[in-house]
Amino acid sequence: MLDRCAFVPITACLYGVGLCSVSLASVAYAEGQAFSLSELTRMTMRAHPSIEAAEAALEAAEATYREARFSPFFQFEVQGLFSMAPQASGTSVFSPDRQLPITNPWGPVLGAAVSGVVPLYTFGKVRSAWKAGKAGIAAAKAARNLAEQKLAFQLRQAFFGYQFAIDTLYLLEEGENKVASALKIAKEGSEARGADRYRLSLAAKDIAARLLEARRAKAVAEQALTTLSQLAPSRFPDCPSEPVPYEPLSSDAYLAASAEHRPELLQLREAINARRAELTATRAHLYPDIALTMRASTTHTPGITDQNNPFIIDNGNFRTLNAALIARWSLDILGNRARSAEKAAKLKEVEAQAQAAEEGIAIQVRDTFEAWVEARTSRNLWEGGTHEMRQWLVSAGQGYEVGAADSRDLLDAVKAYFEARFKLLTAIFSGNTALARLEHVVGEALVPEETWDNACRLEAELTDEDADVDAFADEPLGASGPEPS
Repeated sequence: MLDRCAFVPITACLYGVGLCSVSLASVAYAEGQAFSLSELTRMTMRAHPSIEAAEAALEAAEATYREARFSPFFQFEVQGLFSMAPQASGTSVFSPDRQLPITNPWGPVLGAAVSGVVPLYTFGKVRSAWKAGKAGIAAAKAARNLAEQKLAFQLRQAFFGYQFAIDTLYLLEEGENKVASALKIAKEGSEARGADRYRLSLAAKDIAARLLEARRAKAVAEQALTTLSQLAPSRFPDCPSEPVPYEPLSSDAYLAASAEHRPELLQLREAINARRAELTATRAHLYPDIALTMRASTTHTPGITDQNNPFIIDNGNFRTLNAALIARWSLDILGNRARSAEKAAKLKEVEAQAQAAEEGIAIQVRDTFEAWVEARTSRNLWEGGTHEMRQWLVSAGQGYEVGAADSRDLLDAVKAYFEARFKLLTAIFSGNTALARLEHVVGEALVPEETWDNACRLEAELTDEDADVDAFADEPLGASGPEPS
């Protein structure tokens, strides 16, 4: 009987695939066309909500910087005035009207004023705002890169999971055919093979149960890939899994690359720059702002006699024009010291977070690299083991046909062969997923985009060895089968 634990990881490998959504209604392609992994990635990147959100955040950061860059120098305001006042006449020497002639006829009062302040020197307050704005833009760009890298990893993980599920389904169907062939021989044989019929019948039921699990795993992987790309399953290529070709670097090279390119670290570094700018600006409030202030205003009241004397203040008819250098200084010294201490503590917090992130990322990179090495080594081992187990299965099938072997020998060979095939598929899936994760945790592309398409070969590209395996799957039990190369 096939070992059940050999197939249990199918669903576990696939449930970790992240799910997102994307609209590709604006992209037109040929009806029924199947897309490669690189094409799926490019299409999904065009209109995925996470990418749009990152772009919007970048636009907001750029707008914040423009505000910090120009707003301090445009602190001007314009005021308009309209009112009603009683008429009055006379001069500063004599007037026939009382101090408050509210019984006189009333008329309109019109006025306008423009005033503003231009900072000249702020002891670093304005420049600190500029630095914080630039840090915000850099952090938003890093966040956009992170969204792109995360989406690419999720899509590749879903794609490899879909391939793994289909390959596992084909493998189980092949095993079902082999056991069915053996069961037919047992039923047509003598009564001495009654025990063989029971063992083979139980094995057939066990495979049928695992086929249900494999179909469920395929449905999960298909839904994950459909949700990510918003494409029908007919657009996904049905092709054998193949390892993505890659020549590894040293682990130190990956650590150095992650320290330089990892978006999360770039975000934390820009957060440190922003915190430093905030601390500088807060401390600068202990010093005055040197600025140029300007004001121009006019008020006109037709019903009040205009007093053309510069020494008399005529509120009804009044004009001013002035400019001056001023120094503005907040005397909240104790409060500002407390705010400075708060900013300094937050700066230390972000610096500690960045250090912790560097340490955690180093462990993550090393673990992912070792996972890829393990998967590659396992794949090399099981590539040879699959050929050996296939030869054993052919020999056991021939022996069972002529009565030289019983069902236990045949089932042992079936179990060994299909377990070796499954472990080879698992190693390919784990290796491709580990390489995709390694590129994600390092923070930069390790292989060209088109190289990922090598994980899926079309039928026209299958080798002679692949054709031998397909032919062996269709042969009746006991046929000679292809010899391992």
